[in-house]
Amino acid sequence: MIKFSDAMRNALRELRTAYALVDTAGRILEHDDRFPLWVAGEEDSLVGRALTDVFPEIVGQEEALESVRRGESLSWRLEYLHRTMPDGRDRYLALTVVPGRPEAGIGLMVLATDITEQGTYLQQLTQSRNEILLLRERLQELQSQLESLLRRHLPPSRRR
Repeated sequence: MIKFSDAMRNALRELRTAYALVDTAGRILEHDDRFPLWVAGEEDSLVGRALTDVFPEIVGQEEALESVRRGESLSWRLEYLHRTMPDGRDRYLALTVVPGRPEAGIGLMVLATDITEQGTYLQQLTQSRNEILLLRERLQELQSQLESLLRRHLPPSRRR
């Protein structure tokens, strides 16, 4: 398999990125120690498992991944994959797939980068936006009800 230098392993760790190598049939050949926990919430090895079993989000993207494997595309990326960790915390990942080394039987290299901080902020912003939209709708309903009450109970000369 691929031997990463200490510098490369340290760089991946510093970038909060775990990796897996995938064969040309789409099965995981090897991965680092963080990959199973981050992507599947388990500590057991994922070697031999189909990439689509580990990442159901990529089902339907086989053509794009094949394009990467053949070297026709430099990479493929999917952001904000959500995982719930065994301790109940949320983790968000950015998945980047790059060509492997076909001559060594490696079709793809899968990089899973921890973007939990950004994902949490995005989720909070989305929640806040949704709450504001709901409050706006409720305010419009109340305004309409108030206008209706004013029309029924105030003479036209007293309305604005």
